[in-house]
Amino acid sequence: MPDTPHPLHFGLTHEGIEILKSLVGGDPMGGEVKYGLKLVDVPGTFNICLTTNERLRIRIGHDSESWRNRLWNIVWHHLRPIKMIPNFAEVLWEQEGEGIVAWAVRGAALLLSDLKTYGHVKLSQQQQERIDRIIAESVCVREFVRQCVQAQPGSDLSSGELFVQYELWCRCQNIIPIFDKHFFSEVRPILEEELKAKYSTKIQRRNKKGITEVRGYLGIMLNPVWVNRPKKSP
Repeated sequence: MPDTPHPLHFGLTHEGIEILKSLVGGDPMGGEVKYGLKLVDVPGTFNICLTTNERLRIRIGHDSESWRNRLWNIVWHHLRPIKMIPNFAEVLWEQEGEGIVAWAVRGAALLLSDLKTYGHVKLSQQQQERIDRIIAESVCVREFVRQCVQAQPGSDLSSGELFVQYELWCRCQNIIPIFDKHFFSEVRPILEEELKAKYSTKIQRRNKKGITEVRGYLGIMLNPVWVNRPKKSP
């Protein structure tokens, strides 16, 4: 996947995506044999490869460490324009078969060496940083709430005010923000579950036309530590 900033986030964000953790993490799962009456145990020892031209984002929930231990992020730089070659797999095997096999054997030797020395695949610092960034961007809404919002009876924040502060927090963290509609759908259950905020369509705000009612949440305020943080000089 390209390692360039992009405002779009795709990938593992759908409900039920947690099953991938079981499929690659060795978890025992129940399988069903077609036309059979008994369930069979299926160990989650599969390898799953996902390719994307966009910046990957994951529906992580509360368990970020389990994802951190299961991800590898492989980046291709300076890709040349694609030229369609019919039967490309056969062409590669015919022309580069010996080199491909040698490359695979070398990779297997490196893998066995890592397993013997470390018990797992040893990632470089750069590789680990790419994974850490995926995790950080995937949990950015929850982290924003944790760092910048707190419960406060009698106070309220509009959805627009929350999104403005979220974008500002993302800039401070060097994280690419998600679109506003995705933010609004993600932040609501977090605020309701963790801060017991109540969603309302009657948050009153004054503008040039007088008092208007907007969407937002009752019982929360911005964290003073965030509000009074030292501002960077322009």
